[in-house]
Amino acid sequence: MTGPSADNNYHVDRTTPLDADTFNGIFGSVGTRLTATEAVRADFDTLIAAGTAQAIAAVQDAISPYAEEAQTKAAQISAYLTAYLSDANPIRDAVLTAVLGGVAARGDTLAKLLALIDGFNLSSIDGLTEALAALAPLDSPQIIGVGTVLTAAPGTNSAQIANCAFVAAALAALVNSAPTTLDTLNELANALGSDPNFATTTATALGNRLRIDADQGLGSGAKAIGRTNLGLGGMSIKDSVAGADLPGGSWYRLATLTASNSAELFDTASLLSGCIEYEIVISNLLPSASGVDLYCQIQSGGAFQGANYSFASHTADTGGNTSYGATGAGGISISRPGNYTANAAPGCNGSIRITDPAQSSGPKALRWDTTQPTTVSDLCHVTGGGWWTGVGAVTGIRFFPSVGNFVSGVIHINGRR
Repeated sequence: MTGPSADNNYHVDRTTPLDADTFNGIFGSVGTRLTATEAVRADFDTLIAAGTAQAIAAVQDAISPYAEEAQTKAAQISAYLTAYLSDANPIRDAVLTAVLGGVAARGDTLAKLLALIDGFNLSSIDGLTEALAALAPLDSPQIIGVGTVLTAAPGTNSAQIANCAFVAAALAALVNSAPTTLDTLNELANALGSDPNFATTTATALGNRLRIDADQGLGSGAKAIGRTNLGLGGMSIKDSVAGADLPGGSWYRLATLTASNSAELFDTASLLSGCIEYEIVISNLLPSASGVDLYCQIQSGGAFQGANYSFASHTADTGGNTSYGATGAGGISISRPGNYTANAAPGCNGSIRITDPAQSSGPKALRWDTTQPTTVSDLCHVTGGGWWTGVGAVTGIRFFPSVGNFVSGVIHINGRR
């Protein structure tokens, strides 16, 4: 960079440093011109001494341009310094005050001013050391007080400084309106049981649960534990269940008898000694002849019993007819005597209960409730109860019409443990 001189019309800008080189350039140029002026003045003195009016006029002509130019340049330098000093800069002001403040006393000549600049010590400037110490270093600065920086855009991932607002926004986005009981890492850890392997632990626990959507291929040990936890004892999944595998009080199907032009329907193998009660459910049982009775007999001691029955029944039909009956011979009549309509849907429907069938020292109680189409009216309802007074456990059951066969229908035999 070229300093201010006569060649550049003593032009300076704000970046021109006030150092020895600058002052040497300015005052050196001025000194050269002053030296030239002094030479002219010497010539002028000579001319005066010679008393030559022409010499005086020549000197004046020679000096005038230089003097005017020097005055102009001096005014330009003064204006530059005034403008430079008008900008606020504490450090620069301290330096200039120390440098320029003693010019009148110690720098009234160019030589003194250059010596002053060469020997200048920054530490001698009042307040400069303190001002510099108050500034943060470029390497690992430590800011005292409340420092502020611009807030970075959300999601910024760079070396830019993050202020409190940026951090607060990032934390709010992380929490994302989570409940107050789960909005800290500690609360989340406690909710997960402080288990660093929570996913594995959960997957293992779920694998030990019984599935309902897919086969698990469980081993015999796992199946046994599962049945125990379900209260099923030793029972496994199967089409039919043994009564001994069911908990007490459970009802289960013992047998189903299906009629197909059958003279009788009976079962002597399914009634178990472990049952405290039997229920025989009759569904759509159709006789082949009209005016018949439907009888029920129990088996005990290896034979169906045709005697020792004592019962009473009540019948009512849709025609408003009612009747009562009682008999003790042949078995129990569970229909309206002599009024069963042949092959008339829906046939006989209802149920029979046998209470305490396993005891062998006393009578066995029976009660029934059936409906049937009749030859007298559209529908007849029969209810009744009675006893088989023989001795021995009930081991079988038999149904038969007084005449003909059962065309169709089913009888379900259920037991309760």
